[in-house]
Amino acid sequence: MRQGVIVSTVQTAAATYDLIDLATLKTLLGVTDPATDGAFKLWISHASRQAQNFMNQPIVVETISDQIWPRRDGIPWAVQPDLNTLQLSRWPVVSVASVTETVAGVATALVAGTDYLLDAALGRLYRLDQNGAPKRWTVEPVAVVYQAGWAAVPLDIVSAVADLVKIKWLGQTRDPMIREENIAGVQQTSYWFGAGPSSTNGIPPNIADQLDNYRMPVIE
Repeated sequence: MRQGVIVSTVQTAAATYDLIDLATLKTLLGVTDPATDGAFKLWISHASRQAQNFMNQPIVVETISDQIWPRRDGIPWAVQPDLNTLQLSRWPVVSVASVTETVAGVATALVAGTDYLLDAALGRLYRLDQNGAPKRWTVEPVAVVYQAGWAAVPLDIVSAVADLVKIKWLGQTRDPMIREENIAGVQQTSYWFGAGPSSTNGIPPNIADQLDNYRMPVIE
């Protein structure tokens, strides 16, 4: 869908961008020693950032402001025929504070259920006519202020971040650059370099699979 121009800003940032807490991580890793806490906290933040970069979104709940200018054809400035919905920049949507449509310089607050419908799971707004039926959006700019994200981080994301931290934790006790080591009749060891040749943005395939369902599409 060629929506047009959208400028998204964070009005209220999340208190933390960590996707797993220390206690949960230590439970999953079976660690009780408090001496590891300092390193684990650093790795949690780093692994959470890795996961968020892969998913193209921070996951946690934030208040967002989207300024949307629908794509238009030439004169008579008709809205593109594929603009039956307005796609917000983040989803799922927790709540909508305001939807404002500006026509000829006059801003009008739209009413949920009367002027528009929200598909919260997909972050889509549908314009309603006077009979409550869906219609196309106009060419006028629309401003939306809303909260989006997951109030509770999904368990597969929690697991993925824990796995990323586990890689860093176990990497302390071995040379991460070992590709293969063979002691005939005793031991044979083979490690990938870093996250391995099949990794995506430094994330191994098995972990990327857990995050892929939450990956925000990026269209340029």
